[in-house]
Amino acid sequence: MSLPSGSDPPNEIRYVVNKKRRFDSNDDDEDDETVNCIICSEAWTDRGDHCLVSLQCGHLFGRKCIERWIFDKARKSNSKKAVCPMCMKAARESDIRIVKPLKIAVKDTSQIDLLKKELEDLKAKIKENENALDLSRLSLNLHKKELERAKERQSRKIATTTTDSSLQINTTNQPSLPSSQQSNNSIMTTTTAKVLLEFNDINVTKDNEQDTHIPNQPSTTDIPKLRQYSIYKSKKLSESRHVARVMALDQSSSLAYISFKPSKNEHGILKLNLIDIETTDYLGIHDGLVRDIRYSSQHPDLILSTSMDKSLKITSTKTNTVEQSILLSTAGWSCSFDSFDPNKIYCGLADSTVLVYDLRNTHIALDQLKFPDITKTPLHSLSSKRIYGKNILCCSNLDQAFIWDNSNNQYCKLLNIERGFKPFSLSVHHGSTNGLLLSSRNSTSTKHQLLKLQQDYTTTIFATLNPPQLAQKSLTRTCSYSIDPNDNDIQHSMICYSNEVKGTLCLSSTTATNQVELQQFQIRNCPLDIQLYDQHKLAFLTDNRFFLLNKKE
Repeated sequence: MSLPSGSDPPNEIRYVVNKKRRFDSNDDDEDDETVNCIICSEAWTDRGDHCLVSLQCGHLFGRKCIERWIFDKARKSNSKKAVCPMCMKAARESDIRIVKPLKIAVKDTSQIDLLKKELEDLKAKIKENENALDLSRLSLNLHKKELERAKERQSRKIATTTTDSSLQINTTNQPSLPSSQQSNNSIMTTTTAKVLLEFNDINVTKDNEQDTHIPNQPSTTDIPKLRQYSIYKSKKLSESRHVARVMALDQSSSLAYISFKPSKNEHGILKLNLIDIETTDYLGIHDGLVRDIRYSSQHPDLILSTSMDKSLKITSTKTNTVEQSILLSTAGWSCSFDSFDPNKIYCGLADSTVLVYDLRNTHIALDQLKFPDITKTPLHSLSSKRIYGKNILCCSNLDQAFIWDNSNNQYCKLLNIERGFKPFSLSVHHGSTNGLLLSSRNSTSTKHQLLKLQQDYTTTIFATLNPPQLAQKSLTRTCSYSIDPNDNDIQHSMICYSNEVKGTLCLSSTTATNQVELQQFQIRNCPLDIQLYDQHKLAFLTDNRFFLLNKKE
């Protein structure tokens, strides 16, 4: 095509008319040929990345479509050449010329927009139905358990009735009595049977409050009355897996702070309202995986978090902004507020070093707690507790568990762990003054031990729970608390842990000589963090869902 003098530069062609065809403005079929790109069937524009362009052969396309076409074809053929999708003539990216039409018709997209909106509404409805289906499945599993217990109670009743009937048959060999006395005996026998049935029904109910019966079950006088949990609230955090790992609970404000990974390169904290569980706020405050989050009632407007991005951050929960950011020498794995001194905070690093900071001046660490006998592995557990009038830190890495006395004379005490076992969780017992829960694993099994900490920082094993499961691979967090909230000892305790193989939450009541598995929640996903919310509620977190349980009346 020749260009008249005074026209646009050579790399632009002003498209006026097709000499081979007369355009009729009343021809409706023309719109699709002169307005739409043949590759994507979308209308081209007069500017931007989908502006109208032509090849050397004269065929018209949207710019981004034909560039992608030429690139893909050239890559497949291992050359710089491609062909026109219309006439199959040779085409190169250098052949592309911008075309400036005199006018471009406006395409009505209202119908498409309406369909897109309907599609989004359907997707939202599908997601809502999937959430409801998950809750229904959980409820079904619980009802199945209750049905099994009811069947067992019924079978025990039938067995008792059969025994009573045989006793009545044996009485026929006795001397006959007057009819009135026989009537009285019959009434007494019926009454006795009812009493026996009621007594056996009570025992069966006690026995079947547990999903799994462990030998040496304690008598009803050994432990306080046990109450099972039911699902109170549940929130699916994402359709994707592996987006959540740890959490912190704020009972006063009814909030949960959950580590959250909305996309591959985003990391932060999800603020979940436990009253209206559908209300969430996302705080994108980290650049790496969040390893720990802590809340303290001493600082009700602050949360503490540490991450693989080598930072320890103090965030305001009122403004949802970071107030202080502390750079670390290596990745942070755990953090904690001091349980006694409101100005102190701690951070556990990937080499098991514990950094001590003052909230009033975080530019430099007050102290670095190191001990030569401690292996340089990530410090996954860190808790502050006041015991025997001293502030101590309960710590655990991938190899060892140990106690730091952070008083004037710093002292470190390694805890005894059975040979071959490695700790994966160390937590403070809720309700007791000197109780700890140590969870450890080897290549084939796991165990959970309730420990009593003595004044010299030695420990005595109060109870050991060996759940029947395969090896624990994930760094899950376990929890323990006193069954009686008025009890300040670990004499009657509940141990909460996860069965990674079955994907269940397990609750076991424990005394010095007996352990009874009270309840299991089949959730088909391993609980990663378990925490006591209050006297009646227990919370746990999987990699994409939050659960809040409530004790049954």
